[in-house]
Amino acid sequence: MKKLKLNPFPSSENFHCFSIYSSLEDFRMAYSLNKTFKINLNRKKLDIHENHKNAYFSQYEFVDETNLLTWKLINNKTKADYQDESLSSSLFQDNYNMDVNVSLFEEIKDVDYILSIENILSKNFVTKVLNKLQEIEGLIMAQVSTKILENKENLIFS
Repeated sequence: MKKLKLNPFPSSENFHCFSIYSSLEDFRMAYSLNKTFKINLNRKKLDIHENHKNAYFSQYEFVDETNLLTWKLINNKTKADYQDESLSSSLFQDNYNMDVNVSLFEEIKDVDYILSIENILSKNFVTKVLNKLQEIEGLIMAQVSTKILENKENLIFS
């Protein structure tokens, strides 16, 4: 089984996260971002796996070599398979598996997606990205994320 190798977390001066609230599915969100920003987010072969939650979170990435930017879209919400052993002795013995909603980042569990862009050098660019995000149909709200994330290393994978 392949394992993900973590890179060091980049400095905060040129790294920005945008919290996205949307009911769009992950592939539709990636498509909308690609169309809006004229980028090419592609789904990574390996999802982010949280063992203690038994959950997999999709991730998309695009490296813009012309502008030296790295775009990453991470799904913050997914369904995980939960087994409730206490129900195994009930009338419905075979039906003790259930899907539960889980978040990758518990501190921002209401956020649907996190868009991170590395190597942003101007605050003007951040404002432009935020304004363009608001134009995407199906996107409820987007904001620059200021919350400190406990497991922020999940944002950077090789």
